[in-house]
Amino acid sequence: MTLTAEIIQRFGPEAEAREFYESLILAFTAKLGARHLGALSPYPKVEVGLGVKGMKSWRAVAHLFFGGFEEDAEIVLRSLVDVVVDMKFISLDPKERAQRFIDYQKIHGLRWLREGKKRLDVTRDEELPGIEAELNRDAADVLKRRPEWKRLLPRPRVSLDTR
Repeated sequence: MTLTAEIIQRFGPEAEAREFYESLILAFTAKLGARHLGALSPYPKVEVGLGVKGMKSWRAVAHLFFGGFEEDAEIVLRSLVDVVVDMKFISLDPKERAQRFIDYQKIHGLRWLREGKKRLDVTRDEELPGIEAELNRDAADVLKRRPEWKRLLPRPRVSLDTR
């Protein structure tokens, strides 16, 4: 007996629900490419991103639960509740809060890159300059809207590496 057949036999309706949600995830992600997200205004962009995150978390919950890892499924389920709370909070003032959510991601992406470079001394990775340049451009746009967030960023590290 295959694993899928055993799951269906033991957890009939739950397995059908799992298959249904997984088919929704596959259909949704197949139709939605990254190029479409760039054209969206901030609220739908955040809504779609959190929706996809929620669907992936739901799939992880199902895999963990049906795999016998109930406690781990509960942990991921709590993160799914966080996604729902975030979506509700953002929906109360969609334009401002969605933009703030996106801005926060960009600023902290640059912050973590700079912190990593400082703590791990990763100056020789060839991909870092391109990534950091993109994050710097994004952060510059954010700081035009939110100059008070400049304090969140550590100062850029100056490399003495002359290669």
